[in-house]
Amino acid sequence: MSEEESTHWLSSGIEGRSQGRLRDFFYAPVLPTAAPLASSAADYTWVMNPVDGVSNLLHGIEHASVSFALLWRGFPILGVIADVFGGRQYMAAHGEGIWIQDERLGSEPQPLPALRQEHLSSSILTFALPEDAEYSGSVFRAAAKLFSKCQDLRHQGVPSLDLVNVAAGATQGHFQRGISTALLAPAAVILREAGVQLTDWSGESLVFPFESGRLDVAAGRDPVVREMLDVLVKIRT
Repeated sequence: MSEEESTHWLSSGIEGRSQGRLRDFFYAPVLPTAAPLASSAADYTWVMNPVDGVSNLLHGIEHASVSFALLWRGFPILGVIADVFGGRQYMAAHGEGIWIQDERLGSEPQPLPALRQEHLSSSILTFALPEDAEYSGSVFRAAAKLFSKCQDLRHQGVPSLDLVNVAAGATQGHFQRGISTALLAPAAVILREAGVQLTDWSGESLVFPFESGRLDVAAGRDPVVREMLDVLVKIRT
């Protein structure tokens, strides 16, 4: 079986088993993972990402996530991201804050603690590579420039966990080009409830729903996100 076939088999299997559970929790249609999150004829819809980090799994790297979001007319109102191997779940609902549960400790969900303000020079950033190799040059230029300005820069291959780590304060910023709107939706709820700014590379705030299926994003709290955008806006243009 080729890597592409293995990826499809793994993702389809998880998605097929999980769709019924989402409908049992709240009955609504489940959007295809690759679909743009435009306003829907149905008031409520689910979007699910069965495996983020499937290439990691296929190469024996234990770093991946499963995530889903409940949308109201294309706007994410509930998001959950599960760190499959880390044993943590990140949950948020619109207006209700963000909660973290560590299954390894057997603890109940805990609210996100207050985080100190950071600057780019003392920050750890993450980035992800685009699916379209055409845009990889701009990502590498941004990575080189930001690496010279921050404390550390990492590429881990699971954008949903990279984004949620910014919300939890494990890292201070994330950037990438061409993230799918379906993959972004669960993280967007968590980031919003954690007070993290989510913008495109020109600094415009990202507001759901989107007609586009893929976006260029930057995430972080002030002043880190502003310092990141000083670099990203010049590279994108």
